[in-house]
Amino acid sequence: MTGLSGVDPSVAAVARMWDFYLGGCDNYDADRKAARLVIAAAPHIVDAAAANRSFAHRVIGSAAAHGIQRFLDLGCGLPTLSPTHRVARSWRSRARTLYVDRDLQVVHHARHLLGDDSGAAAVRGDIRDIDAILGHPTTRALLAGGARVCVLMLGVGHFVAEGLDLVTATLRRRLPSGSLLAISHAVPGAADRSGCDAVKAIYASIGSPLHLRSADQVAALFDGWQIEPADWTRTAQQPVPLHAWRPDIGEPVGHSIDAMTAVVGRIPERGTPAWNPWPARRPRPAEAQHRRRRPRPPTPAIPGTGPTTHSPHRHRKHDQ
Repeated sequence: MTGLSGVDPSVAAVARMWDFYLGGCDNYDADRKAARLVIAAAPHIVDAAAANRSFAHRVIGSAAAHGIQRFLDLGCGLPTLSPTHRVARSWRSRARTLYVDRDLQVVHHARHLLGDDSGAAAVRGDIRDIDAILGHPTTRALLAGGARVCVLMLGVGHFVAEGLDLVTATLRRRLPSGSLLAISHAVPGAADRSGCDAVKAIYASIGSPLHLRSADQVAALFDGWQIEPADWTRTAQQPVPLHAWRPDIGEPVGHSIDAMTAVVGRIPERGTPAWNPWPARRPRPAEAQHRRRRPRPPTPAIPGTGPTTHSPHRHRKHDQ
């Protein structure tokens, strides 16, 4: 065991394996061994991880370009490489982010990364208990005032066996109109049958079994949502491969890979003009926006933020 209670480096963890796929260094020997077995069975997983990160950046940029400044990252994983709060603030300097993960190490790592950042926080929670997450004081602070929020559920749904439709229905019912939900989800068919079975066996052996869903099954999770068009033709109002969602945003699209499907849905407005997902001009990051004439009040702090103890997992190097 490490100095962090509840973290066993001898057992591979999903978040640390994903960090390895992305080329990160916050992983242990057990994670690397398991990840290499996955890569051997399904080499496309490395490209899929890169494409998933690129998809996240484009979703954040699209949401921020339309005025959304609050981001809820469910099942966030280790936020080390281009984390959500930094990407969001590159578009909106006042963006606020809440990270949620059931992995204790992820939460501690995120808190260490955030330090005394008053506009970002991390809490422990399981998306299968979405009511508890939404009822958490830190989440309520993020959602205070009824502002729209962008929820990210990227690469996490395929670790939930059942009840995922209840999660999306609860979000639709409890979040403000105009809020967004982005899901990326592993789909069958990207690897041969033997490779797929091998990957499933590896994840099952570490206590995180995979539950692949077809693109149609992922789309069904958005019952009652308005699926946003994935391209400028406005015809792709359905799940698409990761690289095919809004490639015009300006972020690197990543490799063309169909191992995961992507959907972004919006809670429909009532009694107001429909939200236009197609800006007249390409959105620009916050650094390129004009200076405001009137100063704004400080961004309200999210409860629970502030200096934290060091993380024993920061700057960990690969074993030779």
